[in-house]
Amino acid sequence: MMTPTQNLVIAAQQGNVTMLQNMLSHGADINCPNEQGMTPLMLAAYNHQHDTLKLLLAAGADVNAVDTGGTSALMNAAFKGYTDIAVYLISAGADLNIRHGQGCTPLMLAVMQKNTNIIELLLNNGANLDLCDQDGNTAFDLAKEYDNKEAIFLLTKNSGFPGV
Repeated sequence: MMTPTQNLVIAAQQGNVTMLQNMLSHGADINCPNEQGMTPLMLAAYNHQHDTLKLLLAAGADVNAVDTGGTSALMNAAFKGYTDIAVYLISAGADLNIRHGQGCTPLMLAVMQKNTNIIELLLNNGANLDLCDQDGNTAFDLAKEYDNKEAIFLLTKNSGFPGV
């Protein structure tokens, strides 16, 4: 038999809005993590469950919660390239400069995955270009390392310093 936490996590992961609404109306903990520390909101973001994400945000899910590795819902959206999910998370107050265990930010993840729309979205909303990961790399350094020419262009344009 599954626990209430497992049911809530599975409902979020699969996008079962009806089940989520029922569980939340009966007092389920909206921010309960699974074994990896992923909350229902993180799983909804990672699995591109748009309606589920909106329901969880409206119900007060912690938009900046992180899993055991320090990854947030916005990082999941940046990694996967889900611009629509990232827009909702940012409008709900997601920290643009949150860092996971290795110091990467959502911008760095978007750069490494070559998710140009996410890069533009994060830059337009004020993501910090100067932050470094645990190895001392900025988003610009990673753009060069991953040969992401579009990111190099966007980061240079937004830095205010031509040819950074």
